[in-house]
Amino acid sequence: NIMLVGASVLWGALFALACMSVFRDSVSIIVLGISSIIIGIAVNYPLHVIAHTAHQKDIRAALRELQSPLVIGNITTVGAFLALPLPSTAVRDLGLFAALSLVGTILFVLLFLPHLLRVRPSVDEPQDSGLLYRISRYRPERNRFLVLAVLLLTPLFAWFSQYAGFD
Repeated sequence: NIMLVGASVLWGALFALACMSVFRDSVSIIVLGISSIIIGIAVNYPLHVIAHTAHQKDIRAALRELQSPLVIGNITTVGAFLALPLPSTAVRDLGLFAALSLVGTILFVLLFLPHLLRVRPSVDEPQDSGLLYRISRYRPERNRFLVLAVLLLTPLFAWFSQYAGFD
């Protein structure tokens, strides 16, 4: 699975470089270095698909469930990177590379990754033990005292928030 995640991100970066070569004759190596942060966003796409197919034996059904949220999330993130407003060429190149990298990654994840995944048996439900399991099962909205405390403290915090400032 790690190799599939790496292949997805690498394909996205190569897709971005290929597309940028159409628009630009040169790209700063600093832009490429800074855009390595985009890997953190791009890794999420194949991870979602791989994790979902671990619970869903039918890869087509898993893709039907995931394609809309993945594409909508991708469009909004790509739009944010394309809307970087600074007039600097480096910032525009960074936004363009990031956007194209994410588009390339989502294309790989939706078109090629399903063919590379193996169907694995379903993951068993976690046991009713362990600290993390108990924490995840806690429902704070059912605790009346906690809800009452939040309701009482919210106006107080709202009042004092007007005095907050940033340097």
